Amino acid sequence: MGFSIINGLILGAIYAVSAMGLSLIAGLMRLVQFSHGEFFVLSSYLFAFLLRSGAGFFLSAFCALFGGFLAGVLTERLLFSRGDSDRNRSMMMTFALSIVLSNAFLILFGPYPVKSDVWLEGSIELMPGASMGRQRLFSGVIALISFLLFYLWVRFSRMGRAIRAVAQDAEVARAFGINSGRIQTLAFGLSTALAALAGIVLSPIFPVVPDSGSPVTLIAVSVMVIGGMGSIRGAAVAGLLLGLSESLGSHYLSTQYAPAFGFLFLILTLLFKPRGLFGNRI
Repeated sequence: MGFSIINGLILGAIYAVSAMGLSLIAGLMRLVQFSHGEFFVLSSYLFAFLLRSGAGFFLSAFCALFGGFLAGVLTERLLFSRGDSDRNRSMMMTFALSIVLSNAFLILFGPYPVKSDVWLEGSIELMPGASMGRQRLFSGVIALISFLLFYLWVRFSRMGRAIRAVAQDAEVARAFGINSGRIQTLAFGLSTALAALAGIVLSPIFPVVPDSGSPVTLIAVSVMVIGGMGSIRGAAVAGLLLGLSESLGSHYLSTQYAPAFGFLFLILTLLFKPRGLFGNRI
């Protein structure tokens, strides 16, 4: 059971990193970004190919992260900076973008699974008879530290306070001299950078194919709904709870039903706490 808890926390931390970016956009722009998973796939491909080319771990990770951030900034500037306040249309644009990107990945990279080289070899014995690969453990630690740092940045930094101010009332924030357009662009870039980070840490564990973005988006949306639309803290907590429920459910029942445990958790949340665990405040 102890091994399942640790594995669930690692899985949940990675879920949380990806979902926090989606929650940031939901809280700021009041829309669900359906192409979120495609930025995860983009960074996974970029990181894997750079690492194989001999660029080194740190340079490959930096380029993949920056590539994800830049792709998000360009997407926001091209699709959402035209004063269009129709959220349904904006969400449909992100859905269309996910289709375009997944087909672009198919053309560029082919249909075959791509997996990056392992950074750390070997395993660590967590308890008698139960060991875990160093790679998986290290990926989980990176994810845990990342979402903690991001949460603290949003809560206490000057830019984080500006993001929360725009999310609460953009008109009042503008009256106090905050450029809401730039804040929106920055937030979108940070959102896709978090998806890119999740893609990097999972790249050596799970191979990606061009249409891997859809299940990533589905999980991120589930985590966001459970935690509360737009709640960064809620996404972090819900990600960990979802990871634990899947891991413990697989341990006591069967790994075949692992996705079902997460969706059962989602259904129960919608039945008894429709606004999510923490509401909709960033």
